[in-house]
Amino acid sequence: MDRVKFLLFIVLVAFSCGKDEPKDQDVLINTLIGTWRFEDSTDNFSYELKFNENLTGNRIDSEGDDDNFTYTFTDKKINFTSGFPSGEYDYSIANGKLMLFGDTLTKQP
Repeated sequence: MDRVKFLLFIVLVAFSCGKDEPKDQDVLINTLIGTWRFEDSTDNFSYELKFNENLTGNRIDSEGDDDNFTYTFTDKKINFTSGFPSGEYDYSIANGKLMLFGDTLTKQP
């Protein structure tokens, strides 16, 4: 009987250790979702990226371009899978700032 309890304990511990932590992914999603703005005062150029929960988004710039995109992401990379921009890029988020494309974007209210 003690063997059965011990084996059950090991199985439960192994199962709980192998579970993904959706909480971390939820925090990441909630941090990225929203509108981020870049402004370059030297050449009066700006753009906004809007990331939606359904992995779609939109890019609007000061020159009048308005592009939709789809994306996937991890904690270090965003992959724009269709539309503009396209491709995979490193990014980071800290203190309400998104570092992407070598630009610093500020989260909009």
